Amino acid sequence: MRVAFSDESKRDLRSITIFISADSPSRAKKFVGGLQAACLGLADHPERYALVPGFEAHAYRRRPLGNYAIIYAVGANAIMIVRVLHTAMDLVAALGSD
Repeated sequence: MRVAFSDESKRDLRSITIFISADSPSRAKKFVGGLQAACLGLADHPERYALVPGFEAHAYRRRPLGNYAIIYAVGANAIMIVRVLHTAMDLVAALGSD
């Protein structure tokens, strides 16, 4: 199955890169590369992770990775990476309410 990134998720990954790069550009590259690899790895078992409570209508799922959460939806032909968020963030504020 194909994995696609929303514009918001691309912005999230850029923001994470910029934030971590302030301390260590090489660590930022490695860490964000790991986040991207985790996103692409969802193609193997897209329904492995649970639905996000309160967002079942959108079929959003959450794949945790350290202090970050990959929010994605499984479609008929592709997995859409919706957001990549720090776990301290308010999901309702970041994803909008139903």
